[in-house]
Amino acid sequence: MPAPPAAEAALRKEGWFPASTIARALGVYPSTIYRACAEGRMSGRRVGRAWYVQKSTVLAYYGNTPEVVKALKDRIPDPPKVEKIEV
Repeated sequence: MPAPPAAEAALRKEGWFPASTIARALGVYPSTIYRACAEGRMSGRRVGRAWYVQKSTVLAYYGNTPEVVKALKDRIPDPPKVEKIEV
C-alpha cells in the first residue's frame, strides 16, 4: 500500500521513490530492496507499509555502473531542482 498522495508527492520532491518502482527499474524483486533497507545496507524510509529509497542510495549500493545508471535514468525521474531565492 503506497503512502498517501500528499506524502508521496513530498517524498518524490525530496528525491525519494517507492522501492517497488526502483526494483521494477532494475529488474529485481521488491523484496531485495526491502531487505537491503531493513538490514541497513541501503538507507530507506518506511511510510505506512511502503518503503522509499533515494536514487543516490541505490547507485551507491548497486555500484555506479552504466547499466544501473541507464536503468534508473530511463525509468526514475530526477527530483526537481530547487532554486534559492535571495531576499
